[in-house]
Amino acid sequence: MVTAAILNERNLSYLIRIAECGSFSRAAILLGVTQSVLSRRIRDLENEAGTTIFHRNGRGLVITRDGEMIVELARKVLDDVDRLRLSIETGREAQPDKLIIGLIPSLAASATVPLVRRLSKLLPDTKLHIQEGSSGSLVEWLHDARLDVACLDDGPMLKRFNPVRITGNPLYLTCHRDDITLPPETPIRDLPRYRLVLAAKEHITRRQIEQVAQSRNIKLDVAYESASLWSVMKITDSGLAMSILPYLATSEPGWQRSRLVEPEIVRSLCIATPLKTQNSIPIQRIVSTIKDEVQALYREMQRELLS
Repeated sequence: MVTAAILNERNLSYLIRIAECGSFSRAAILLGVTQSVLSRRIRDLENEAGTTIFHRNGRGLVITRDGEMIVELARKVLDDVDRLRLSIETGREAQPDKLIIGLIPSLAASATVPLVRRLSKLLPDTKLHIQEGSSGSLVEWLHDARLDVACLDDGPMLKRFNPVRITGNPLYLTCHRDDITLPPETPIRDLPRYRLVLAAKEHITRRQIEQVAQSRNIKLDVAYESASLWSVMKITDSGLAMSILPYLATSEPGWQRSRLVEPEIVRSLCIATPLKTQNSIPIQRIVSTIKDEVQALYREMQRELLS
């Protein structure tokens, strides 16, 4: 069994330098150690590996076939150690001065405060900037690196950013009225009986609703529409009309929620970052924190719905 005392970074570095020099004496000079130290280290490695790494002859050292394989593996190990060390140092030092987070409005309505609270603890010296926009706008801003991270609906244009899925975000029929009691689920075919306020037609959620309705020859009673989620929510809250919203945007006090079914319409909520920053430890930590917080928010809303 190879022990940590033998298979360590220093001994692997000795091994590689000896292989490069082809001589214990030249390697000893470059490393600043004695030949006897190097000979002992290589002998220990050979004993642990159960094979010969170098043959010694009058002209110096000849590396064996097993030795070539071991040296190549040693190089890979040391490269990995160097990358890990660099990543750790980068993670310690690189708290950004400013973090720009893009959120779709339906998520921003419920998640802005808990996200800011969590990220402020994680990054106490970082100024947080929340930018709301449609999924299409957020994808464009990611492409231009105008955002550090974005939470948005999944879609074909997002694939190149290797998005991380957070959760499903189903659509609900929502109202704030005392004269109506919504059932836990509402089939799509029953929607025409309700007066609706919906997002503007260019919005992806509106397009999904319209496509499903048209495929079933269902005509919706859309009394109001708005490009602003805030306006849709205000009209819903007033009782003038019902709305169809992603679940995470339906947590207003006193609202009733009924999940759309037959068919169910679910958006997939994801996190994405610009490609050039995806592998940095600070961004990975931020992505993990946002994912945890949004999932926790969803679970809390589910508990309230079931209670």
